[in-house]
Amino acid sequence: MTFASQIGRSYNSSMDTFDLSTTVDAIYRRGVFEPLQPVHLAEEQRVRLNIAPRAAESPQEWLARVQQRQAEFLRHNGPLPDSAPEIAADRLR
Repeated sequence: MTFASQIGRSYNSSMDTFDLSTTVDAIYRRGVFEPLQPVHLAEEQRVRLNIAPRAAESPQEWLARVQQRQAEFLRHNGPLPDSAPEIAADRLR
């Protein structure tokens, strides 16, 4: 196993450098890019953005994404405490 594979980054041996870049989806809102998943950066760390607008997703893609997030929420948190037993059972299906 190479050092680069151990740290999860690519190594360019011809230039003797590591590529520490990663792709993060974000939303541009009120003049600020807000990441859609956790990023592991120090507060106020400078980064370089390469902006590539995403194609609009279809209603089916949107629904699949929402259903996945709902399932993750239920796995992590369980049914909401104010749920009636019938609603809670339905949410777990």
